[in-house]
Amino acid sequence: MNKSVRKPLKEAFEERMALEGAVKKVREEYENSPEYRIGCELIDGLTEELGISAEQAAEMLSAKVRPSGVDVLSSRAAATLGEMEKQGALKRPAKAYLEEAAFEALLKELPAAAAIRVFDAENALQQAGAQANSEREQEIYEMIRAQRALPRQMKPQAPTAQSPDFGRMSSEEFELFKKHYFSR
Repeated sequence: MNKSVRKPLKEAFEERMALEGAVKKVREEYENSPEYRIGCELIDGLTEELGISAEQAAEMLSAKVRPSGVDVLSSRAAATLGEMEKQGALKRPAKAYLEEAAFEALLKELPAAAAIRVFDAENALQQAGAQANSEREQEIYEMIRAQRALPRQMKPQAPTAQSPDFGRMSSEEFELFKKHYFSR
């Protein structure tokens, strides 16, 4: 190759390397800037909290669209429920909790982990109360059965008479008894 062709090639290569060095320097300055880091933190936070992609989070920030508080709380609660389910800390499947209106009401008042503990405690209390009522009902039923098993008088309004002792009766007493008994 001749020197005239090499010179422009060498200059083009040097320009390219200088340009890449400048781009690299600008990129490093940009990525280390507080604005860039804060933006990345915002986007990462939105993707974690709402379960959306980085592009969707960036679009939300650039369009100045903010999720409602309910959306953020719901996504946090769902993430907590999912994590607790993975850890085996739930007494029932996460979906079963979400089907209960009482649990949803608790989520509006408490963080998800606390709502789960309160909901489980309330259910345990209700079950214990129902079991205690069932046991008490069974005791009452047994008492009624025991009372029904007791002997009763045939005619409750008439007093019971003492039966005569024929072994100690004299013959005259026995004759009087016969007259009285068979005269009815």
